[in-house]
Amino acid sequence: MTNQAEETYKIGKKYFDQKNYAEAEINFKKVLELDEDHFYSNYYLSRLYQDQKKYPEAEQYFKKTLQLNPNDIYALYNLGNIFFIQKRYADAEAQYKKAIEVDEKYIYAVHALGRSYLELKKFIEAENQFNKVIELDKEYIDARYYLGILYYRQRDFAKAESWFTEVIQLKPEYKSVSYYLGRVYFFQKNFMDAEYQLSKAVAQNRKDSESNFFLGIVYISQVKDPSTAAVDSYREANIGNSSNAIKCLNEVIAINPKHKEALCFLGFAYTILYSYEKSKNLADNAMNCAEKALEIDPNFSLAWGLKGTTFMALGKKLEAIECVIKSKDDEAIEKFLKVSYSSNYSRIEPKWHAYKSGTTQRKSFISSITEDAAKGFAKEFAKGILKGFLGLI
Repeated sequence: MTNQAEETYKIGKKYFDQKNYAEAEINFKKVLELDEDHFYSNYYLSRLYQDQKKYPEAEQYFKKTLQLNPNDIYALYNLGNIFFIQKRYADAEAQYKKAIEVDEKYIYAVHALGRSYLELKKFIEAENQFNKVIELDKEYIDARYYLGILYYRQRDFAKAESWFTEVIQLKPEYKSVSYYLGRVYFFQKNFMDAEYQLSKAVAQNRKDSESNFFLGIVYISQVKDPSTAAVDSYREANIGNSSNAIKCLNEVIAINPKHKEALCFLGFAYTILYSYEKSKNLADNAMNCAEKALEIDPNFSLAWGLKGTTFMALGKKLEAIECVIKSKDDEAIEKFLKVSYSSNYSRIEPKWHAYKSGTTQRKSFISSITEDAAKGFAKEFAKGILKGFLGLI
């Protein structure tokens, strides 16, 4: 190596440490013009491009680095990271394994291999890796966090809750744990704790679309179905929860106007408020949400359910039924029929089975349903659409 190459490398490294990547790149490339096999200039060019998210360039120079030293653990590990962030999980797995062959106790590679297994849905292998991390370092919080995600993805919410709770005990402000723990509580129908955790997640990042979305659904899920005798006792809480849901879901739509699920739940929140305030604007807002969702996906059953709920709130029962049937979601339709017909379901059940078996055409089935409803046999349509049709609350 010439003195000029070494001095130029030192200048480049100084700029790299200062995160002045433009000047660092110029100097490292000058070194490679003098000595194309200069190991550290190749390595730090890789890191430089990695930090700037220029992944093809980073991959190129990491591979050159590994040609010069196949056992450089940092190049092996970082090339795995390049693959991982591009969702090339099998390639990432291979690189992390090579790094572990060099040093089986290199904890970052051990943990990263677990994350690759997790994305590849190799859950047993992922669990083993994360447990190895904890054996190497009992205070390694990331491994506990990803064990929580592992169980969450397998819908083992009790175990997921246990790991996420442990993370919070060790580090209360750990990034994203409140978001996941809030979702765990939501799926366990523990809405109060879900609200608390998701509110924490939103406080940490106001523009967190998914936390706002789930928090909005949590607020809607806490709306109580007022009985005739208890309307006033639920009024304030229901209006408050609906208003909070609207705030959260509007935040989601501001970030992603085509979030069809958020549009639908926003519409449901408007229909709940309409049941108390009877403002035409609220009904119009709900219907507008349904129409926007149907523009995105004409067959989206949730949007047809919202449209039906809105018609129901307006007292248009037949239009509500037609919307539910138009959803083309047979499972949702059956739930709706069972709940809305209640004890009278036996009246419509033969027609439903005839339709499902193909004996009755869709148009005839819709006609028979609407005719039957006109006779007054379906008495709880709003409850049927919101609870039976959605199957969520």
